[in-house]
Amino acid sequence: MATVYNPWRGRVGRGLAAVLTGLLLAVSFPPAGQAQVAWFAFVPLIILARCSDPLQAWWWGWASGAVFWSLNLIWLLRLSQSGGYLPAVVTGWVLLSAYCAAYTGAFAMVVAGLSRRIVPSRVTSGTMAEISECGSAEADRKDAGTLWNVAWLVLVPLLWVGFEYLRATLFTGFSWNALGVSQFRNLAIIQVAEFGGVYAVSFVIMLMNTGVALTILKFVARFRGVPVPKHHLELMLAVAVCCTCLFWGARKTIRLEAENDVAWTRARLALIQPAVPQVQKWSQEHLDEIYSRLADLTRNVKSLEPDLVVWPETAVPYCLLSDTGTLAFVHALVEDVGPILVGSMEAEGMGDSLRWYNSSFLVGGNGEILGWYRKRHLVPFGEYIPLERAFPLLGRFAPLGFSCTPGTTSTVFVLAVGGEDSALAEERATDGSGTVPLRLRDSSAKDELQRAALPFSVLICFEDTISWLARDAVRNGARLLINQTNDAWFEGSAAAVQHMSHCVFRCVENRVVAARCANLGISCFIDWKGEIDATTLELLKQGAATATQWRVEEVHVPLNDRPPTFYTRFGDMPFALPCSLGAVAALLAVVMGRVRLSPT
Repeated sequence: MATVYNPWRGRVGRGLAAVLTGLLLAVSFPPAGQAQVAWFAFVPLIILARCSDPLQAWWWGWASGAVFWSLNLIWLLRLSQSGGYLPAVVTGWVLLSAYCAAYTGAFAMVVAGLSRRIVPSRVTSGTMAEISECGSAEADRKDAGTLWNVAWLVLVPLLWVGFEYLRATLFTGFSWNALGVSQFRNLAIIQVAEFGGVYAVSFVIMLMNTGVALTILKFVARFRGVPVPKHHLELMLAVAVCCTCLFWGARKTIRLEAENDVAWTRARLALIQPAVPQVQKWSQEHLDEIYSRLADLTRNVKSLEPDLVVWPETAVPYCLLSDTGTLAFVHALVEDVGPILVGSMEAEGMGDSLRWYNSSFLVGGNGEILGWYRKRHLVPFGEYIPLERAFPLLGRFAPLGFSCTPGTTSTVFVLAVGGEDSALAEERATDGSGTVPLRLRDSSAKDELQRAALPFSVLICFEDTISWLARDAVRNGARLLINQTNDAWFEGSAAAVQHMSHCVFRCVENRVVAARCANLGISCFIDWKGEIDATTLELLKQGAATATQWRVEEVHVPLNDRPPTFYTRFGDMPFALPCSLGAVAALLAVVMGRVRLSPT
């Protein structure tokens, strides 16, 4: 095998390359939010992996991932200010960052291992290796090197998607901040999520990273006197694919915008954001204040005639169904204002058979419970303790004092709403502080308003980061997704923006609209293009998006007869799942067949 030239000589150089990728990735996501950096953030790590022994590549890849995840998840430390035990919080932050970094290490290891094992030494013109004597013509070496680079241009992004999908699914999954999520404000590029989910966006970004890395390798090879092709086919192909996706996505957003007033159900939603600090949320001395705040904010939107008032996750301190005082409180409000979607804990059974659920209830205008949804994907070590049944002592560490039980089905709520044409609406600017634009019914309109059915589903807390849950709801008939959440656990951190960014992709993947209602966090509206409402974007610039008291907006919900998207129909089966299987196979091939190579 040819002797591999290592551009990162010594541990210092390699460490700098690994840390650089980690830092660039961290800058790509909020709070820095420099999404354009993601397009070249992986270049140092890809070059490092191509020029390293597989085991070395794993460690440097893990180090790179550890830098990124420790910075990206640093908001977890805010749990210590919300009642969390500081040593436990720090331990959780370190372990989760280390675990997520392992997937980056596995990715780097496979790139290194396959580079050493499947690229023949006679075809090294596209790498930083010195040419071996192999009896081949120079032209043959050049052509073969170009073909191998094109193959790597596709293989590396597929491997990354595979490991990203594994992280999102293994051991209940942690789907936070896939590479594609960094582009949540780039409307043109995220439209490809309609076909492959957020992983399709990750693929395009990694394709550009790989193209740049391979081009740099060729420049260095030429500088060292290695004969390589003068054209850079791998970079040209990467640029062509990215430009095609951007152009198609821009055209798609224009077409979707043109359909904005065609075949829609219109509904006016009011989002209530009580902004209760987490340390007060379950405190007996603040119960009356919480109920009073909910009542005042809800009655503030009465004059705006909302079709549905949405409260955040676990908005009421007591269980709605089992506490007569809470039930009477909600009944009085729905009779005065209209239907309310209430986030509440739910207790079922007694004694040893008692089960707790994190639930959402739709309470109709007459006080009747029209439907409910139980959260299906619980937060480990937050809402339940893994292995608690096998080791009962672990239950002492449950933050809530008990472990919740997951729900089993996706609920589609159906609510009759006003379906008037937008010509009957007038633009006004008001909210709890007089700044939020909304569409208000024209009281002088004499035409009778036509009522329409609004099918919607609820995603509680971080369920909007999980694509299959949203897809399941849409396949069952939902055309509006409502995320009820409480980011008060991480008040004042980047967690709120990072959390919101995932919901953008659920809208694009399934071509539905979404409303997010947070206790503390970001309450906003997202259309089926993945575009966040202008008011929220402006508040984000001002740093005041988490301080909104209430929001009212008319949303346009696509009708049921619209054909499902490719992603809604097939999910991750055609793309991300095969990538993950390929990544596992490649990892096993590298680990089981790895020969001991000399250090470089």
